Amino acid sequence: MFNKSYDQNLQTLYDSREGDFEIFFFNLNRYLKYFNMKTIEKDTKFLDLGSSDNSLQKAMLKHDIKINSLNEKNCNFETDKINFENDYFDFVLMKAIIEHINNPQNILNEIKRVLKKGGTIIITTSNLNFVPIKSFWNDPTHVHPYNDISLKNLLKILDFKNICVRPFVFNKPSFYWKMPFWFAANIPFKNHTFKKFPIPKFLRGQSTVMLATANK
Repeated sequence: MFNKSYDQNLQTLYDSREGDFEIFFFNLNRYLKYFNMKTIEKDTKFLDLGSSDNSLQKAMLKHDIKINSLNEKNCNFETDKINFENDYFDFVLMKAIIEHINNPQNILNEIKRVLKKGGTIIITTSNLNFVPIKSFWNDPTHVHPYNDISLKNLLKILDFKNICVRPFVFNKPSFYWKMPFWFAANIPFKNHTFKKFPIPKFLRGQSTVMLATANK
């Protein structure tokens, strides 16, 4: 296990880490609402697995979300139990974490245990079909790539329900989330690249990230 948290070296995409998570939280709720799922509201019990510097926690506390956080410094996701009671959380998030875990069965079963009945697991990770394999392995903590089919099948094997795997495009019209992955991956520019250039909005939004949701 590496001493550094997996997400410590992630590039800041907007003004700050906390700003990134504010935008993530806003778009995540847009996504959930668009697909007629329960959204993350005041007093929601939320578990964040992976964030190392509490930036997501700071962003969510502004909205009165009851958030707890664990990361690989204080929990071995492949072997440890999560120190929370059964049927406790409304949501559990794994943001850019699952690709760092050799065998995710333990942590996914633990997530299922601590979720309330009907509670939602949220997973984000790159879609290997649209990320050059060489760049995936540039991160020495990456151990397991996924595409939309393998991630969906993993959740099926562990008996999660209502599985949905979509491209996660920030700050774009909601219907983009129903577009094929190749569409999201081939928009020419990411939202946060060349921000000072007058690039038309319809050319922004490129993403190879997939967002998976499923229910207990």
